[in-house]
Amino acid sequence: MSIARLLPLIAFPVCCGQLAATNLSPEELNLLLEAGQITTQTLVLSNSQAVPFDWRASVVQQSGTTAMMLAAGGDSFGYRWSDSNEAGGPEFRWFSRPEAVQEHRLGDDDSVAVDLPFNFVFYGDTYQQMRISSNGFLTFGPNGNAHNNAPIPSPATPNALIAVYWCDLDPTIGDSSIHSWSDPETQVFVVEYTNIQRLGGSTPMTFQAVLHANGNISMNYADTTGISNVSTAVTVGIENATGTVGSQVVHNTVFQPSGLTIEFRSPTWLSVMPSAGSLLPGASVALSVTANAGALNAGQYEGTIRLSSGSETRHEVPVRLEVTGQPKLQLAPSTLTFDVVGVGGTIERTLDLNNAGSAPLILTGAEINNNAFIWLEPCH
Repeated sequence: MSIARLLPLIAFPVCCGQLAATNLSPEELNLLLEAGQITTQTLVLSNSQAVPFDWRASVVQQSGTTAMMLAAGGDSFGYRWSDSNEAGGPEFRWFSRPEAVQEHRLGDDDSVAVDLPFNFVFYGDTYQQMRISSNGFLTFGPNGNAHNNAPIPSPATPNALIAVYWCDLDPTIGDSSIHSWSDPETQVFVVEYTNIQRLGGSTPMTFQAVLHANGNISMNYADTTGISNVSTAVTVGIENATGTVGSQVVHNTVFQPSGLTIEFRSPTWLSVMPSAGSLLPGASVALSVTANAGALNAGQYEGTIRLSSGSETRHEVPVRLEVTGQPKLQLAPSTLTFDVVGVGGTIERTLDLNNAGSAPLILTGAEINNNAFIWLEPCH
């Protein structure tokens, strides 16, 4: 839901006796989402002055007031990652290739630019296009041909990087192929490397990069248990546009994933598009403000959309987001097995409790319905 009020006309004097008048409405946004949901609202900017109006829109503040973003392994920007082998991590999910796909016939150390089906926010920047590299990475920058993998982060290009399996690959060998497609129902864009080999030949690998409209990123790896000659010159992770912040999963160590999904959860919950433009006299433009609760816990969040012209701030629109959620208790393992124990002896087993939900979990107690078992530590 959203609640909004219209902002009265605001006038700014300019030279030659003209009146510089702009209007931005509504003047505030109040939103309610469940954890994991995403919504897009509209701000309308109008120019009622007699001269063109050059403007810029940006997010200048976003924070959580009573709950913070999900905490796990990640980087200083706020991206958090986990894999499907971890308790509470994502489930392994392979996206089946549909009939309608785009095939990218790339050479060695080659790349191609593709348009995205949605605006994708990555480290606070919004992109509508990216490059697919033959060397196992995606980039929102210009360099898609680098074959020497580097650690993350690194100021050397490529930056604005999604390294799925970055090493010196060659898609011209064997029956290698690279495809991409989008799915409007699940709001994803998928890039799949199929039977890809390293330069000089190796056992083929198949893996996917999945961009989600909510800003999350998934990396999926098919069964690799039979792969030999595994490369240790490989980088897996993500990195910002300047190469100063990133989340590194692997660099130059043995990486042989098998039926694995790695998920990076985006911390950027507020964005605005387009980010700049020029309005003729009497014209107006719609700005899309997206609130993304894909990586948020239940709680209250606040942000600000600023509209400026030159060095002057014309409008600031507060955005208030309330995120609701539910706790989710996960137990591991699902079954505890005890060996034979003699009279008077004991055997200990550990049961891990994990809250995989988006709201705090309050555990008030636990019971065992067999007197042969006891809790060694109180459960509270």
